Amino acid sequence: QQTHGEELRKAVQESETGSVVVDFEVLPDDLPRRTLRRHLCQAVAMVISGIGVLYSIISCFAVDAGNEFLVAEAEARQRRLP
Repeated sequence: QQTHGEELRKAVQESETGSVVVDFEVLPDDLPRRTLRRHLCQAVAMVISGIGVLYSIISCFAVDAGNEFLVAEAEARQRRLP
């Protein structure tokens, strides 16, 4: 809590050595956590599904993806831009 933090800061400032001895208690934590296995599975699923959707859209509209960088480089050379 903030009051405890203020007390600790005050004790450190008033200490001759700049250090104090404190006691603290770790309280139980009941928040649900995701396991590493579940986290990895969800991350892989998001990547695969996102890429699958992206490639489906690209193929549906017959977009020539990737050439925009080559075209931009050629245009920059033609205009003598770095």
